[in-house]
Amino acid sequence: MMMPPRAFREMILETSIAVLWGQWQGLGARLVSAQRLSTYADPEAALCFSEQFHEEEPRLRKISSEWFASNASFVNKARLKRLQEEVSDYPDPRQRMMLLREGTENSHGYIREPDVGLHENLLLRLRMMFGCTSRAEIIFHLLTTGESNSNQISKARFLNQKAVYVELERLSKAGILVEKPLGRGRQFSVTDDFARLFGPAPRRVSIAWFLLASSLILNKCYSSYEDDYIIISELMEHGRAISTMLHNAWDCNVPLRPTTAEGFFSDIVDYYSCVSQELLAQ
Repeated sequence: MMMPPRAFREMILETSIAVLWGQWQGLGARLVSAQRLSTYADPEAALCFSEQFHEEEPRLRKISSEWFASNASFVNKARLKRLQEEVSDYPDPRQRMMLLREGTENSHGYIREPDVGLHENLLLRLRMMFGCTSRAEIIFHLLTTGESNSNQISKARFLNQKAVYVELERLSKAGILVEKPLGRGRQFSVTDDFARLFGPAPRRVSIAWFLLASSLILNKCYSSYEDDYIIISELMEHGRAISTMLHNAWDCNVPLRPTTAEGFFSDIVDYYSCVSQELLAQ
C-alpha cells in the first residue's frame, strides 16, 4: 500500500530534524539527541539546513548561530556558500549573513569545542591539520570513498573543480596520494601509510546530499499544494534531481523507475526510507 504523500512529508521533517540534532550533538552542542547518527560530521550541512528547517524547529537556528560564533575556525566558508546555492529555496540573504558573523552570538553554555578525536569528526580533525581548504576535503573524500578523480571529488564535496585538481597535483607530488591513468584522466587514492594514520574510515551516508534531497522534495513538491495528485506529479517533475541527490547520499538497492507518477513516488519513499535506516542505524 502506497504511503500517503502527507505522511511522507511528516517523515521527511521528522527525519531531517533528528539528523540535524544528531549532527549538532557530535559537533559539540550540549544537548541530548534521540538518535546517534551512523555518519560523519558536516558543519556546513548542519549550518545550512538548520536554517532551512528552523521554522519547524526554531532551536536549530539558535544552536547553529552559537556554534558558528564559537567554532567558525572549523567551517569551510567557500563550501558553505556553494551548499547554500544548491538549496532550492535558500534563506533571505540577511539570514545567511547571520551565520557568518563570528564571535558575536551571546553564549548560553550550550556549545563546547568539538572533540576531533571522535571517529565521526574525521573531517574536523583533517581541517585542524590542513585548514578549511580543498586539501582537507580531498583527503576526507579519498579516505571515506576511495579512488576518485577531480570531477567526482568536486561534485561530491561541493568544491571548485580547478582548485581540487591543483590540490590533487600537489598532494601527489608530496607522496600522500597515488595516481593511476584511467582512460583520458587520472584516478587518485591515499597511500596506505598515510591512511593508517587515521584508522578505518568506511563510507557513510552523506548528510549534505540527504538533506539537500529532503529540502528539494519539501520546497518543490509540497510547497503550498494540498492535493495529493499535484504533490505526486511535482515529485515526478523533479524526479531526476531528487534521484541524483538520493544516489549521492547513499547507494540503496532500490530501483528508481520513473514510469508512472504513483510508482515513482513509491520508489522515492522506499529509497528515502532505506537511506534513513542506514543513517539512523544504531
